[in-house]
Amino acid sequence: MNQLVRSISVVLYASFLLFSSSGSVAAINDSDATGRVRVALAGDALNLDPHSFNETNQLALLGNVYEGLLVRDQQLRLKPGLAVKWRAVSPTKWRFEVRRNVRFHGGEPFTATDVVFSLQRARQPEADMSLYVADVTKVAALDSFTVEVETRQPNPTLPETLPLLYILPATWAKTIGLEKPIDIKAKATPADIRTANGTGPYRLEKWTSGISTTLTRNDSYWGAIAGSPRVVEIVQLVNDSTRMAALLANDVDIAFPLPSQDVERLSTDARVVVTPVPELRNIFLGLDVERAELLYSDVKNQNPFKDRRVRQAVAHAIDVVSIVKNVMRNQARASGTLIAKGVRGYDETAAQPIPFSPERSKSLLREAGFPNGFAITLDCSNDRYLNDSQVCQSIVPMLQRVGLRVRLNLMPRAQYFPKIVQRDTSMFLLGWYPPTNDVHHLYHGLTMTKSPDEGQQNMS
Repeated sequence: MNQLVRSISVVLYASFLLFSSSGSVAAINDSDATGRVRVALAGDALNLDPHSFNETNQLALLGNVYEGLLVRDQQLRLKPGLAVKWRAVSPTKWRFEVRRNVRFHGGEPFTATDVVFSLQRARQPEADMSLYVADVTKVAALDSFTVEVETRQPNPTLPETLPLLYILPATWAKTIGLEKPIDIKAKATPADIRTANGTGPYRLEKWTSGISTTLTRNDSYWGAIAGSPRVVEIVQLVNDSTRMAALLANDVDIAFPLPSQDVERLSTDARVVVTPVPELRNIFLGLDVERAELLYSDVKNQNPFKDRRVRQAVAHAIDVVSIVKNVMRNQARASGTLIAKGVRGYDETAAQPIPFSPERSKSLLREAGFPNGFAITLDCSNDRYLNDSQVCQSIVPMLQRVGLRVRLNLMPRAQYFPKIVQRDTSMFLLGWYPPTNDVHHLYHGLTMTKSPDEGQQNMS
């Protein structure tokens, strides 16, 4: 089981950070590592398009089927994936030598053409993964096994973005009508998105959205595969109690995440293996600082969050330390920065949480012209992050104590993320980690002003 350390924090411009959060994986000792492994997860992919949605559940599932040019080892260091060599040939050009004698699950030979198609596809406006290649201006195949990527300006972190930019076969995608990525903001998605065709260690046998997934080992895989489970069956069990009951009844071999209140109990159970691992994710509140008038509020013709004092008031009103202790059961770390510990650019001094002070919060609201507060809606998922609904439920009375009349809008992630991505919100809970392990990715995608090249994930 993995016990993941997350952060909650408060950021005073567009978002307010709460904590670096934690999650856990539980494994039963007697699972058959060479046969079938049954896994219970709280979340599922929204679709099977590798460029559609930049979200952990989506990318984690598809990462068994698809691969990027580079991969990471257990220490998060880059190593060869579908590319065997890479180097900068000029300040704005990177060259990649791709692996030979690799085939997709459908039998198509893997070549540089598939890399060019996939990276160009990920750059399209429908792709939620576009922030990883926002700086890319050109992708070209120099020959069947050499690709050159050109960027608008020198970009030393480009290789760091490639592990999550999965490669799919160009001919297959065009044949089934997937030349463009599935837009998660759209209401309808084509039926063929239930298929997947990668080069990874597992083949997709069956996917039933929100219910179950079956993967079978790819015995033709180019890399090491011996000893891996032959079949992996994944079931989505959103309810924590149901997931834990399935584990303890031996209906599944692995369960993730483990509810924080169960970590200590299961750690003493001889049948269960619990393994702590750090996580680079921060959980934060996003505030709409763009609109002239807030949505879902009783304030007309103005947006209180444009005033820094109001954002500070929200920050001081929330007792993050109490949430970490009582909701997260100390499996999180209070933080005052968007950057989680372990990410390049982390500064321990800047990470000190903003002090809890309801009186200071009330004073700031009075100074900003809101002595009686105002009404606001807090949008929150109830099945994405560990204890997400409980965290939001704890925040509501804290904000109400200083005069903010908060309506809590809880919803499943399948409804939540499309709503947030469309910026149909004024206050929302979100988790974020930079897959590049570098602060540049976080600020470039999450806090810069939204444009085709920057701020693709800036929903504030």
